[in-house]
Amino acid sequence: MSRGARVIKAGAMFAYFAAGGALMSWVALPLATRGLARDDAQRRARALCARGFARFHDHLRAMDLVDFDPTRADLGGERAPCVYVANHPTLIDTPALGASLPQVCFVARRDFYRSPLFGPLLRACGHIDAGEGATLAGAAVVRDALEQLRSGTSLLIFPEGSRSPPGGMRRMRRGAFEIACRAGVPVVPLFIACDPPILHHAAPWHELPPTAARYTVDAMPQVDPSEFGGDARALARRVEAMYRDRLAALNEKRHRHARA
Repeated sequence: MSRGARVIKAGAMFAYFAAGGALMSWVALPLATRGLARDDAQRRARALCARGFARFHDHLRAMDLVDFDPTRADLGGERAPCVYVANHPTLIDTPALGASLPQVCFVARRDFYRSPLFGPLLRACGHIDAGEGATLAGAAVVRDALEQLRSGTSLLIFPEGSRSPPGGMRRMRRGAFEIACRAGVPVVPLFIACDPPILHHAAPWHELPPTAARYTVDAMPQVDPSEFGGDARALARRVEAMYRDRLAALNEKRHRHARA
């Protein structure tokens, strides 16, 4: 397939995603949740969005752009309420994890939360506004996060705050780990890899490899805050070290393949 054809397909998929988000925000979710109690409405909205995200990835696979099937993601099965954290190497991490974890609650950036396109969707699903701060330490964020955890809903947070640099990661901020410590729930680190790297912080959306990128999500061992005496900083350092070890192994593997 020519590069031009792949760029056209990628553009079509981003348009599909935006149109689907608008349809969900303004038509599907209001109709599907009408008359339901708040918690039931949020659960139904999250389930519908997960199906939409899964369909988006079905199309990405069919167009030979990204090879990822949410049903194959190794996330350890059903869990009690926890705080999932993930690295953030690509632009499609949110729909990938939304499809893989249908009932997870995201902590979303304020610009997305207030956007006319995706804001109504995020609010309907009960996702949490990250606020103005970068550390997720604001009282409203913590209050809303603890309320979701008490209701039995797990959280998903990208502790780097924005997409990772190519082949690396930013320093993990403390907010996600503070929430886990206050709630007394485990942290489940999710490791995302995309080979070859695409849609990262330094890459334009139309910069694509000649064949489908292989995208994977794996759950690493969960970490209990009690092992660190509820010290959020120590917990954050431990989890960040786990990610850096995995990234070092992944980068070494890539270098070996490049030399072969």
